[in-house]
Amino acid sequence: MPSLQLNFLVTCCLLYPTFIRAAAPTGATIEPAATYDGGYSNAGELRLRIANGGAGQSGLIGAWANAFINYSVKELKQEPFKVGWYLGDTTQSLNFLSTGAVDIAVTYNEAAELQVLNSGAATEREYGFRDHFLLVGPKSNPAGLDPSKDDVLSMFSKIVTSGNADAAVPPTNGTAVRFLSRFDKSATNIKESQLFITIGQVPWALAYSAWYHQYPRFPLQALQAAALLDEYTLTDRGTLLSSPASVTDTVTIFKAGSDNATDPLLNPAHVLLSARADPANEAVWKAFMTWVVAADGGQKVISEFKKNGQVLFGAELSIIFDLIQRITMITMTATVEGHLFSAPRNYFAHASDIFASAFSLPSFEGNSREGTCDESPLVLEGICRADFRGLLRVMYPLHLGSYGDAKLTRVDWVSALKLSTMWNFRPIRQRAISALDHEWEPVEGITLGKAYKVPEWLSRGYHQLVARSQPITTDEAAVIGLETAVRLFHIREECKDDCGREFRVIQRMEQNFGKELEEVRAADAVYNSSRCCDEESNA
Repeated sequence: MPSLQLNFLVTCCLLYPTFIRAAAPTGATIEPAATYDGGYSNAGELRLRIANGGAGQSGLIGAWANAFINYSVKELKQEPFKVGWYLGDTTQSLNFLSTGAVDIAVTYNEAAELQVLNSGAATEREYGFRDHFLLVGPKSNPAGLDPSKDDVLSMFSKIVTSGNADAAVPPTNGTAVRFLSRFDKSATNIKESQLFITIGQVPWALAYSAWYHQYPRFPLQALQAAALLDEYTLTDRGTLLSSPASVTDTVTIFKAGSDNATDPLLNPAHVLLSARADPANEAVWKAFMTWVVAADGGQKVISEFKKNGQVLFGAELSIIFDLIQRITMITMTATVEGHLFSAPRNYFAHASDIFASAFSLPSFEGNSREGTCDESPLVLEGICRADFRGLLRVMYPLHLGSYGDAKLTRVDWVSALKLSTMWNFRPIRQRAISALDHEWEPVEGITLGKAYKVPEWLSRGYHQLVARSQPITTDEAAVIGLETAVRLFHIREECKDDCGREFRVIQRMEQNFGKELEEVRAADAVYNSSRCCDEESNA
């Protein structure tokens, strides 16, 4: 073994325990890996805490922080302050977010993010930027990967096959096939695990695969190790471009992620806001969540952020769709919580009397009609920015066709249902109800059924609380109201020993909640007979 590799391994062994202790802090007393002041020597206290791994190591979090501080001072007239970056992989960053140790987490795993969002630990989630996973390895390519023919799953299969063969009979000349895994619950580790599982392999399980090298370090250090040890590994574009030439010159990219939403190597980053963000700095983190997705704010920083002369990350896809939309259709501009949006004007005007009236108002001499340009936007008061973005995410496929099978979350669909009910957009309302059907716990169904006039959810929720074996809990009673809970309790007691129980439950439900259900059914009928035409004719 070359002396350089031997020295590197000895160093890793000596530092490994220190790394484990330093990389797993929890609670609210962690220290930032770096602080940024926007270039202001008189910057005050730290007022925003952001957790992230790879993008922080590449310098993007610092670029965001400095640009946001300058924006806050110049545009929001705030005193200079500091922003802290807290180093953590996706799992650690979400843990920091949940405990209130940080205000913001920038992470890379949709399932984990939605779990945190649905649990209430995060209150907002925005698409921040696009990174891309890369499968890299030694230039000698001992596994014989063929970028011109192999997809990423075929490449992983070759690594497994060759790794097993070399472990059984070590090569007498050349390099044995090995794969370096960060093995640290990071988004990269989760992604490589998904790829191995997809081809039916679990090399980390007993009996442990000798070619599977577990190396729990952060992205830059893991890539450096793979380069020095001539091992294949999964990394990301930002990490590779942030690495020194001593690393990049010794590895080959065998497969790189694209912007296709179905590409398993696409690595989107989302920005999440903690439910326990420091209330003393509410104005700062609220402003950041708006700024970070703005085309002239955080997205501009992303489009200009370079390493070795190359842009590392891609802007949020909706920014691209917004540009396409402006070219291909008549648009309206609107501001929601101070953020400027562009949306398909014809659909809004045709589908809703509210917007039709707004667009028909005459313009004053010398002024543009409200909603027709960025300088004179339609101001939508009382609307949550996250809800409006969710509505547009659902709306775009209706009018622009498919753009890579965009993934719509339950949060997106609830936002679309909320605003389509408010503004009477029948096609979107119907799609949202269909997409969300059968997903609710009883209390959720009751609450949303009442709020958005969906009689099936309301009726089903009541019926489930009566028919199930376990009693109504105190928390459930607090949500649906004490009077409703008592009425449901009486129905449960009256019907529990009835041989014709199902019929009796339905009968008693109508007696107790018939008026409420009829009102919701009537409201739903109004939406279904509205002036809005079918979505196909509106497109």
